[in-house]
Amino acid sequence: MHDVVRHVRDRALLHVARLGGRPDQFGVPAAIHQPTTPVGRPAHSAGQTPDETLRELILLVDEEDRLLQRKARLDPSETRLGPLRRTLHWSVSSTHSFWDAWVHERDIALPLGLKLPYPIAELRLATMYGLLAAAAPAGWAGEYIRTTVQLEGSRDPSYEITHAGDNIKVITSPESDAELAGDAVAVLDSLAGRGPMPREVFGIASAVVSQLTLLREVAT
Repeated sequence: MHDVVRHVRDRALLHVARLGGRPDQFGVPAAIHQPTTPVGRPAHSAGQTPDETLRELILLVDEEDRLLQRKARLDPSETRLGPLRRTLHWSVSSTHSFWDAWVHERDIALPLGLKLPYPIAELRLATMYGLLAAAAPAGWAGEYIRTTVQLEGSRDPSYEITHAGDNIKVITSPESDAELAGDAVAVLDSLAGRGPMPREVFGIASAVVSQLTLLREVAT
């Protein structure tokens, strides 16, 4: 579990560097291979105790908050190449950092039997970005997903995944007759590569579910 926290801390280090316009200390390559690129990053903190890692992470989270507010105020229109291989508004790239930490928090909490409370805004952001991330790999090949997803435990009736040109979109939808349905956090875990396959949590095997499953092959 310490290694998971070290990874989240390293991701926060990268995020703070990018928000502050500073070079990152890991030398992130232009072509990131998600299953292996992060593996070498914790080497710089070998020998660090869990308490030391947590203290550093707390300081970095505070710095993230300060820099996010500064970025929104001073440079609201910046775009950059994001982890989903597209040029993104900086806030979407920052949302990836949030989603990564959200997923890894569950990697720690679930084995410990902890039930995490999720504020509405937090779960909505994790849900919409998790669906966006899951739709991205199929889009790289021009196979854009069009579907609606109803998630139990979410405060939104359903979500629509679609695209405008080559831009993938995830929006809330009043649609009640959704093509896919499942428990919100179980679906998000599954799409990110944790637990049962998407066809199990959705209870259906279809072309759309197969496309959404591609993220597991990219990220794990």
